[in-house]
Amino acid sequence: MEATSNKVGLETRQVRWLLWGGVLAFVASAAFHFGYDKTGFAPLMLVCAINESIWEHMKILFFGGLLVNAILYFTLFRGNRTFLVGAAVGLSTIVVGVPLIVLGYSSVLGKELFLVDFVLSIVMELVCQTLIYRFLKSRRDFTRFWKASVVVVALLVVVFVLLGFFPPSFGIFVSPE
Repeated sequence: MEATSNKVGLETRQVRWLLWGGVLAFVASAAFHFGYDKTGFAPLMLVCAINESIWEHMKILFFGGLLVNAILYFTLFRGNRTFLVGAAVGLSTIVVGVPLIVLGYSSVLGKELFLVDFVLSIVMELVCQTLIYRFLKSRRDFTRFWKASVVVVALLVVVFVLLGFFPPSFGIFVSPE
């Protein structure tokens, strides 16, 4: 299939799966939260949380979103370069939004709250999917950014893996436990 932008519009099933993708990404992220801890299977350290730091929560939300959107791309949006751009922006929004919001509210309250973190996780995955949808529905042509988008996501994967194994001992990398 030839690579295309979104000039023909979205099918109802594509829209439905984009929205459900946020829920599925949250479920995947929840599995990534406990995956390594429950199994002890070392390769899961690449995508699963290994402590309760803000960084590890960013990692599981990022990889949950990446997994679901990779599946969506290869099943429903193959060749749609605008999807790739939207996914890169959505996943980057998770990476930027989570620490800003968590550090913001926890500095005001003096502590982190499980319920707020739980809701934030769902909201950030839905924001990611909404951004993809907005890119796909836009009349602008974003296809020229698809290569840069793939590079950004690949770099985020590398950074998450490397800093997961070799985390600095400050700020968002420190577990509150």
